[in-house]
Amino acid sequence: MIAGLQATRYRRDPAKAEFSFFEITPYGLAYLAFGFVYVMMFSGLLLPSGAVGGRNERGMRVVLRVKRGSKVVGKTLDDVGINTQRDLTVNALVRGGVIQHSPKGGVVLEVGDDIYVSAR
Repeated sequence: MIAGLQATRYRRDPAKAEFSFFEITPYGLAYLAFGFVYVMMFSGLLLPSGAVGGRNERGMRVVLRVKRGSKVVGKTLDDVGINTQRDLTVNALVRGGVIQHSPKGGVVLEVGDDIYVSAR
């Protein structure tokens, strides 16, 4: 758009085909306003409602990664206490790319496990 405006405006003398910042500001402000309105109108459609790490009508969802040296390595979900918390639900455990949906409390945690938890 700016290149077309430049070519039209300086058709007679292309050597003067330069713009200062404030000459194109009205176009930038128009794009800014359009972008803001677009994001406000369609932000609910841009991400899936169940996106991990987001907030939806059911509460907050997070992913907990078990790191090397963590105190929870070698302990079960019940030992750690995640399953016994009133407002926490363990939705899945991912180990080596394999997903365990709704893991039982006796599952022993290993380094690299991803625990998908939702909270109300």
